[in-house]
Amino acid sequence: MADEPIINQYLRYMLEKGGSDLHLSINNPVKSRIHGNIVPITDDIITPEFMHAMLQEICLPAYRWDQFLEKHDLDFAHEIPGLARFRCNYLYNYNGMSAVLRQIPSKILTLEDLHLPDVLRDICAF
Repeated sequence: MADEPIINQYLRYMLEKGGSDLHLSINNPVKSRIHGNIVPITDDIITPEFMHAMLQEICLPAYRWDQFLEKHDLDFAHEIPGLARFRCNYLYNYNGMSAVLRQIPSKILTLEDLHLPDVLRDICAF
């Protein structure tokens, strides 16, 4: 989509493939957790400059970016309107800037949806 943040393109692809988390780390390809496995979703290696641009682009308002640069850690929510919301964690690792974005489910699953034993309902009632 035109004028869409770069990171949204990766998030859309991840969701199309049934992924739950997007993992970004310098000197690595973009990776996603798909059906429990972390797999590359591109062959391109993330450079420090590309990481900086991707992360800053969705880090709004601007003062949050300054907080991240100062504290090397930031948590916030990001939304692709009409599609999904994501919990974002920006951090620094041994390669520099890094991030993990996890989809926030729009529907809370029930015990039945999760196929959990009935005994858990009894435990929750205490």
